[in-house]
Amino acid sequence: PTRRSSDLGERAEQLSLEARLAGSSGPIDWLVGAYGFKEDQNSSYVVSSGLIQRILVGSEFETEALAAFTELTFNISDDLRAIGGIRYTSDERAQLNVRRFALSPTIIDTDLTDGINGDDPCAPPLAAPGTLCDLNLGIPPQALDSRNTFERVTWKAGFEANILEDSLLFANVTTGFKAGGYNIAIDPATLANTLAYDPETITAYTIGLKNEFLDGDLRLNLEAFYWDYADLQLTQLLLDGLGQVTLATVTAGQATIQGGRVEMIAQPWRGATLQFGVEYTDTKYDEFVVTQPGQLVAPGSTGCAVTPSSLPPGPAGQIGRAHV
Repeated sequence: PTRRSSDLGERAEQLSLEARLAGSSGPIDWLVGAYGFKEDQNSSYVVSSGLIQRILVGSEFETEALAAFTELTFNISDDLRAIGGIRYTSDERAQLNVRRFALSPTIIDTDLTDGINGDDPCAPPLAAPGTLCDLNLGIPPQALDSRNTFERVTWKAGFEANILEDSLLFANVTTGFKAGGYNIAIDPATLANTLAYDPETITAYTIGLKNEFLDGDLRLNLEAFYWDYADLQLTQLLLDGLGQVTLATVTAGQATIQGGRVEMIAQPWRGATLQFGVEYTDTKYDEFVVTQPGQLVAPGSTGCAVTPSSLPPGPAGQIGRAHV
């Protein structure tokens, strides 16, 4: 088994600030705001599979995110409201000072540039126990520095209607995204870069009904939802460009989640509150891409249709993708 130890440390410093301003202009209620976030993170840990693999990896991550947003509620009548909002987000991600070492004794080859795999293990007599063997192929850590800015405009549209005195019907469509980033792993496609992953997006559809009975002492809320994910970010165990086992975030597929929930809140007497809720979800992967080293798992053994990868074979061998 492969074990990941974070005993070496993972430290992060965060700073966030959000400001909002709200008001009304005639039939329109409005809200504008801005958000800022900054994080500096330093991570280092050991991945161990006994003598097969003992590596120490580390990196520094920087995140700087800025967003501006607004939401408008147009009061069409006393009982009907239209809601719309828009948000612009700029999310910069950086990975700096990537460090990769084999920890002696291990059979990991420390020189893949000679075209011979396994002739330079990080083990005695080449390396005394406890020695750190450089796995960056002589590339300075700063040469693997990566930085990218992910920008996206997301929006929301919906309505609210008082269909009865104590019943509110609502529906909305909302979009969102999660920025991409980098792994502490070498890209199989090019050994000069770390393995990156793309942003994840979602479109969420919601419709519901909120009810109050017995002068507000009993509330019954009903809701149905449908979430459509694209470029879903998943964690996967794979071999990187140096042939090392790593746990990496990858953009692996598309998925839908649909379902509904019922929530009931009762206040039978003063000071007492009873809550009951039930939720049903139906989750499905519409597309799931698995990347695996061909020399370890024969194509077709997953029971899925396998197509050749668009990535060229690296030191890890030929790569295949299974679409589930």
